[in-house]
Amino acid sequence: RDGAGLAWPTGLVGYNPIAGSLIMPAVRSPSSSSLVLTRALRFVRFLGTAILVVVVLFCALLLAIRFVVFPNIDTYRDQIAATLASELGQPVGIDAIETGWDGWNPKIAISGLAIRDPANPTGPPALLLPRVELAVAWTSLLVADLRLKELTIERAQLAIRRGADGSLHVAGIEIDPTVHR
Repeated sequence: RDGAGLAWPTGLVGYNPIAGSLIMPAVRSPSSSSLVLTRALRFVRFLGTAILVVVVLFCALLLAIRFVVFPNIDTYRDQIAATLASELGQPVGIDAIETGWDGWNPKIAISGLAIRDPANPTGPPALLLPRVELAVAWTSLLVADLRLKELTIERAQLAIRRGADGSLHVAGIEIDPTVHR
């Protein structure tokens, strides 16, 4: 108490009893435990935000596949066949492509996948796969490469022919039996 009988506020530094105002508030230095707690809370908040962003991006990817990619995939059938043909080095034809879901995994069904012999591209297919179903694994996103959860090939028909020089042609691919590997 001062001489006038007024009580000083506790915990304050620089209180002017005549003006009734603070000159400077008391400042406490933060303890090391509160700094650790503050950093831990910031980390937890950052981690929660990061997880939320990943979940939102995953949901957006699912919606994009479901409503943008899958309904239009059959329109890209010729481009997909051309890409397969360039990778295999043989003519490829696809009759139809259907899409769906196998649980949480995208599923693609290809009907009438025909791989033709480059020596006779208008002849019968060297390899005919009437129905191919594949379920894409989500681990494909992590490795940025196509990984399959499941692959089903029904009623495959494989053409094998022997050339005039004695070489074998399996599904249009030449195999020379005289070459040892």
